[in-house]
Amino acid sequence: MLPLILLTTLLPLASSSPVTRRDPDFSTFDITSVQFSGPGCPQGSNSASIDGNWNNSNLHFKQLGTALPGDGSENCQVHFQGSGATPGWQVSLSEVSAYGKASLKPGTKFQWFVQAFWSDDAADTLTLESDTTDCDGPITLHAKANRDVWSKCVGADGNPGILNVNLRGALNGDKGGSFEINTENLKYKWRKC
Repeated sequence: MLPLILLTTLLPLASSSPVTRRDPDFSTFDITSVQFSGPGCPQGSNSASIDGNWNNSNLHFKQLGTALPGDGSENCQVHFQGSGATPGWQVSLSEVSAYGKASLKPGTKFQWFVQAFWSDDAADTLTLESDTTDCDGPITLHAKANRDVWSKCVGADGNPGILNVNLRGALNGDKGGSFEINTENLKYKWRKC
């Protein structure tokens, strides 16, 4: 008789509506702080800007490029954080696309590297890479993350932490060439934590 009483007591609890998990609310999640540094986007020079949110953001550059002969390498570091994220979620960079132009002589290769890490765990770094050769005109480079580098679990303050993104372009070869990146698109993915 006791199991029947226990079953009739617990049955209403088991049939009650489950708690639904909603997607993060991007309408309230803004990028609130951005700092640029490095020769490709000197701090305070207005040579770089950002728009979008933690679902899809765009970095815009006015001077991220270089040529061979010469140094052949250029970089920019971007450090940003936000507020208003839905508590109980984590975010990770999922893919990047770079748009610009290049003039590469035969035998010259342009490589584009993106490294991303959260300040809370700088040792856990994600590297994405793309390249192109023998072109003279507009370029689009695309890379998807082969693993996830998750932020801390967003708490009541709505802040996932500081995301650091290092962008570097390099020309390799002895024939000469140049590149310029105008826009970098960053896409993210989210998970419950």
